[in-house]
Order: sequence, then structure tokens, then C-alpha cells
Amino acid sequence: MSHFTHNKEKDMSLQNKLKEINLNENETIVLTYAAGGDVVHAWDGYEEEVLQSSGLPDAVASLISNSGFKNDVIDDLRCADLLEDYPRDGSGFKTYISEVITENFWEMDFIERTTEQYDYKRGYCTLEATIGTTVGSVMAAPEHLFGGWKATINTKLGRLTLEG
Repeated sequence: MSHFTHNKEKDMSLQNKLKEINLNENETIVLTYAAGGDVVHAWDGYEEEVLQSSGLPDAVASLISNSGFKNDVIDDLRCADLLEDYPRDGSGFKTYISEVITENFWEMDFIERTTEQYDYKRGYCTLEATIGTTVGSVMAAPEHLFGGWKATINTKLGRLTLEG
């Protein structure tokens, strides 16, 4: 006899959770994707190593490049002229954005970097991407884009955080 307990809430998509709490589609929602790794912080370049091994640029690019997903990050990248050289045939846009994020990592205001130092040379580096949008924009996007993302919404009862 199995003692496995099924957690239905954990299996629900972010969109289903948002439907369940019945928010207005114009409500502001903040999406956060965090990734990290053990590092030797005594050496330069450890943040870039975590960035490349974490999948963060791909996760962000997949989300912000999705047509119909309204967000300030893609607009900020356009305004900074960082998206001028991508192929206009529509192919490779997501990959191009991922490369732009990787190459311009230090200029990306939406990515926070923190390092917990265990001792004089070792630690753990966390990178956290934060993207603001609306509930309606999240609901209009494909479900698979939100795996690994957390969503934070201010409600009349307080701040609510949901995992995608």
C-alpha cells in the first residue's frame, strides 16, 4: 500500500491558479525567475559562469519574446537599441534575445545578482530576473512559459506569491 499523497495545487499551472483567485486582467503581476550555483567568488567571472549554466537567459528570452506577452523588458531592450541586428525573417528571435542578455549581462537592470559568501573564497551566487506585466498578459501566454517562474500579486489581503 502506497502512502503517496498527491498535491493538486502543485500540479496546477500558473494560469489555473490565477483563474482560481479570480483577479482582474489589468492587475499588475511581477514574475521572478531565480537560478544560482556554487562559486569561487575570489575569481572574476563567476557571475557569468552562473548565468551561462543556469538557463536564465533562455527562460527570460522565451517569455519576453512571446508575441502578445506585454512586458517592459522587451521594450527596454528595443529602446536601448539592443535588438536592432536580429534577422527580420522571424527566425531565431528568442535565441538572439538570449544572446543579447548574456552579452550585456551587466547592463540588464531587471537581473539582480547576490552572492552569499561561505568563506574567503567560496559561496553561492543567485541571479534573479524580475519582469512586470499584467494578469491578462500572463493568461494570454502559453502555459509552458511559466515553468520555474514565481508570480507576485498585491491583493487586498496582502502580497500573494504563486509558483508556476
